Amino acid sequence: MPTPTTLTLTLTRIRTPTDPDPNPDPDLVVRAVQACPAYMHTAWCDESLGEIDGFVVTGNTWKNGGRMPANATVVIDERSRRFGTVRDFVMSGNLPDLSPSHGNASVPLMAPRAVRATRTLRLRAATRWDFDFGDALLFDSIAEVRYSITIEGGAFARHAARPADGLTVAVETDVAVTATVTLTAIQGEYSIGNQF
Repeated sequence: MPTPTTLTLTLTRIRTPTDPDPNPDPDLVVRAVQACPAYMHTAWCDESLGEIDGFVVTGNTWKNGGRMPANATVVIDERSRRFGTVRDFVMSGNLPDLSPSHGNASVPLMAPRAVRATRTLRLRAATRWDFDFGDALLFDSIAEVRYSITIEGGAFARHAARPADGLTVAVETDVAVTATVTLTAIQGEYSIGNQF
């Protein structure tokens, strides 16, 4: 019977800008590691994908002292193994330090990352609203999309969200309208009681 992959969490300290880590200086690293004991033959261990199940990150404040702008609050480290299943990964009440970094007022100190993000876009006389969540979500795909559309004036349009392409999602209408679309992208599956 396969041995499940465990979830290893690493709280890190601020490192130097020359650190070889591709995601320098996050406050929380989520990494999948093999749970197979060293004495067990690897043929009996699960060499497949990692799994996140029932992980809660809540009530945190992330700060980095102003030394390194745009640090990610949470980083998914899949260098040695990818996460195949993300279930009940709940993130809420987390506050990144968004004050301007020293030397560049347009770059915040921390770059918030989450498993759920919402964006709003208002366009005039449009048939397509494109949303890119590449700077907000943790994983490289979107599991679920929820959206609402508010059309101005007396116009009426049929509308639909298109399947996500990586971290990009589009909402389209059959006729040009002036409208505001609010779209929420969700990563992972949620059981009853953990749904948003």
